[in-house]
Amino acid sequence: MFVSTIDMMLRRRFSALRVTALFLGAACCTMTNAQTGLFDATEVEYTAGVSGIYSSGDFAPYYMASNRGGRVTRSKGILTEAAVRVSTDSTRRFILAAWLDLAASRTSAVDYDRYSAASSSWSRHALRSPAFWLQQGYVSGRYRSIAFMAGIRDYESPMLNNRLSSGDLTRSPNPRPLPEAGIGLAGFRKMPFTSGWLEVDGWLSYGKYTDNGWWHDHFNHYNYHLAQNQWLVYRRLYLRSDASKRFCITAGIQAATQFGGYTEYYENGIKTRTDRRSTRLKEFLKVIIPTSGGSEDFYTGNTLGSIDIMARYRIGSIADLRLYLQNPWEDGSGLGKLNGFDGLWGLEYRPLNGGIISGAVIEYLDMTNQSGPLHYAPDYIPGSDITAEATGADDYYNNYYYNSYANFGMIAGSPMVMSPVYNTDGFPGVVTNRMRAIHLGLESAPLSCLSVRVLASWRKAWGNGYVPLIKPRHSFSAMLETMFAPGAIKGLSVNLRLGMDRGTLPSNAAGAELGITYSGNFTLNRH
Repeated sequence: MFVSTIDMMLRRRFSALRVTALFLGAACCTMTNAQTGLFDATEVEYTAGVSGIYSSGDFAPYYMASNRGGRVTRSKGILTEAAVRVSTDSTRRFILAAWLDLAASRTSAVDYDRYSAASSSWSRHALRSPAFWLQQGYVSGRYRSIAFMAGIRDYESPMLNNRLSSGDLTRSPNPRPLPEAGIGLAGFRKMPFTSGWLEVDGWLSYGKYTDNGWWHDHFNHYNYHLAQNQWLVYRRLYLRSDASKRFCITAGIQAATQFGGYTEYYENGIKTRTDRRSTRLKEFLKVIIPTSGGSEDFYTGNTLGSIDIMARYRIGSIADLRLYLQNPWEDGSGLGKLNGFDGLWGLEYRPLNGGIISGAVIEYLDMTNQSGPLHYAPDYIPGSDITAEATGADDYYNNYYYNSYANFGMIAGSPMVMSPVYNTDGFPGVVTNRMRAIHLGLESAPLSCLSVRVLASWRKAWGNGYVPLIKPRHSFSAMLETMFAPGAIKGLSVNLRLGMDRGTLPSNAAGAELGITYSGNFTLNRH
């Protein structure tokens, strides 16, 4: 039977999609009906496209699925998408914009294992991608240096190249985005009393997971746990030296905390207990800077993130070279850099005045240390004679209380770590976060009407923070993408992707995707 989680959400009384629609409606009415001089000019942008994908295996090749907002996972299907953006004059002190992005698909099915406690037997059930969903729908704005957003918006890394990087360790474009509301600075702003040599950027947002049905449908209901009704708070704080100088440094931290909801625990197909967590106002405040004394045994929520450092050197008027490190952390051990060489180490070349090469990235990802194999605190076993602590087994993107750090099965951090959507045995956790990878990204525009992007990587995984694999899994993946925009038809572009995987992360695959997109814009003037 065809399963559509999004259709179920649309019928719920407190659906986040309905809230988003209210925000969008209010914004559009404001922008089109305001009689003051604030919204004299309204820019309308629109885009519509259709693409078809055909590949071997159950899932699309790695690079054809990763960092695309969860739009594509299955090996065969048709995806259609239409979006419209309405925005006010960008030269004003107050800017307001609304975005609506609808998607629909028809895909091949993938069989997942399911255990029935009633019959003590295993079976396979077929699941597809949803038929229809709201990919983006949000209102955003800016007043002077303060920015805000409410709704569903695709994620972007605040530091990395979203087209060429393997993916941000904390907030990558890989998953479907959550409905959320956030406020922060509109980019880097100069700090007072520093004579312009120090700049700051920050953001705080609260989001609500709407993927209860997805986890329930894909879980095998045998062992492990299943969390429902989770919340997420995301925040970041970056400091940067004067960006107008030839050399500048950016340093800061990203943090995400899952909290609230309830968790059901299963052992051999039997639900053994249910833990419920409070979502009172004090929990929403505690998770900004996690403190103990919450509804869990230790700190409130599951907190993870990355410490980000980037050094940029400008080679005259030719190009920027960016050297960066993202150090992952789960709770406290990684914050103290007890996880050795773990992190995303990268070098990016970014030309300033065009050229045949429009961008290049090389990255090395290491997640094999994880602060050691043991994690122990005296509170685990009351009355134990062992009073020492062992902080380790970071088990990136997994947690004992909450679902893996993913939305609709796609990891919200680095997609190099195999997402739960690929676990056809129905296990809902991450099984390959103890891994190493090398990634290359290259982009070129040899002609004004033609652009080319090449991505390639090698990955090898030995298991996760607690359970090793009997046999390591590995994969070589590559993708060639071309986009042709004929000048004869303004706004039309044709996109072709060719992808290939060889290995066991998750399996061999090869395929192609062909898409056609048309976009345009116009201005509504009041004079």
